[in-house]
Amino acid sequence: MEPRPIYDVTDERDREEAAGFLADGVDGFALSIPEDLDLTEIEDLFRRTGAARVTVDAASWPREISVETDRARYVLRKIEEGVYRVERVT
Repeated sequence: MEPRPIYDVTDERDREEAAGFLADGVDGFALSIPEDLDLTEIEDLFRRTGAARVTVDAASWPREISVETDRARYVLRKIEEGVYRVERVT
């Protein structure tokens, strides 16, 4: 099964499905992330991948977010207002 082009992190089913793809090493899809969203919601998404350790670096928010887990490192880059492309960098 291929990922959809975009997932809404505020939707429980979307968050679960996106986490499944991330856990399988799939990236390249986008996440809809409202700029007023509590970033602990991003941490929750990556914890659902089964990662024991998740660190969210929002120093460049809202342009991008870096997420490091015990399994991989990801960059979520803004591609349009409220939409971020997920890229696995390690």
